Amino acid sequence: MSNKSTEPSSSHFINVPCDLLSSVRAEERFITVDEACALRHLLFGNTMNSFTEAWTEQGFHFRSVPPYGFIQKKAGPCGVLAAVQAHVIYELLFGYSHIDAEFGIPRLKSGEKVEALARALASILWQAGDNEKAVVAMKRNGADLSSSRASTILEVDGVIEHLQLKYFECKSCLLEYFVNSKPEVMSDHDGSCIYFLYSLMLTRGVEKIRQEMDYPDSHLIGSDGYCSQEIINLILIGKAVPNLFDGDVELNSGGAQTTRFRGIPSQSKIGLLSLYEYQETCTVGNNLKNPKYPIWLVLADSHFTVLFAMTKKILKSKFRRTFILYHYDGLAKKFAETSYTIDPIANFDAHEKDRSLPIVVQCIYTRWPHASIKEIEDPKN
Repeated sequence: MSNKSTEPSSSHFINVPCDLLSSVRAEERFITVDEACALRHLLFGNTMNSFTEAWTEQGFHFRSVPPYGFIQKKAGPCGVLAAVQAHVIYELLFGYSHIDAEFGIPRLKSGEKVEALARALASILWQAGDNEKAVVAMKRNGADLSSSRASTILEVDGVIEHLQLKYFECKSCLLEYFVNSKPEVMSDHDGSCIYFLYSLMLTRGVEKIRQEMDYPDSHLIGSDGYCSQEIINLILIGKAVPNLFDGDVELNSGGAQTTRFRGIPSQSKIGLLSLYEYQETCTVGNNLKNPKYPIWLVLADSHFTVLFAMTKKILKSKFRRTFILYHYDGLAKKFAETSYTIDPIANFDAHEKDRSLPIVVQCIYTRWPHASIKEIEDPKN
């Protein structure tokens, strides 16, 4: 993608004076032992396990090229990183700034990146709070759960025992707080993904998350350190449902008893494509496959990446012109961004499955089965 030097107009970006922070009124308190145990149990299935090194070392750190992309250090937090990355791309292309990206996302100043992240995180949390509230978890040295009672039921990890919770009932105040204070949750330092995940869970509520899961006794992070689909959907649509199909499905398990499996209730802002659908082992519904904006998470082999286009026109059912899709993988050491030309109706017959194709191409075919897909060679590679 081009890195032309054109800058978005500064008028698009907030510059909130620090003295306006007095308007950001929010309740603050330290986390309790019971709350910390509930979070840990929902995440890991017990209160003694904690995050792996891949999580504790991971922050929201931007690359210089491409300018919008997060760097993922190790496998594990890719689901959270990619889902937040998708929201950042939305803010840059279609949200507050609506930059001119006809020739690619331009170079971004540090402050512009910070604000895109602030708006993305505020939007995610506010949605998870049913557009009524949000909770931000931050580290404060005054908080300490290392009492004798806590130490017997909770394994401290340097984070959870020091959490202070800040409650918001005003989205603009939440955004002002992020932009001005730059709390740990949006830092490029180690562990900010953990603060964000705690904030997300506290905003939604532990009990509400369990109610939205198909199996309330399951947990959100596996033994391999990868996050569950419930976390991804909570970031995408504000609900911790575990499935990718449209709506809810009820199955009769014998007799009068039915089991409900929860899916995506309505068209999402950001979508998702899955290699497992190409392999015919799962179904991705239209609510995710045809989102409101041309941004998709790509799920393949337990790894999440991001696919996007620069214009909403490609989502129209009658759109017939060739267009470009950009694919970003934060874990890639080199060539993190690749691009593809898509001719959406090049073939009369639907594509015949070929598992030797690049994984992202297989995923694209689940959305455009009649397309011709060609990777664009980067002359710098």
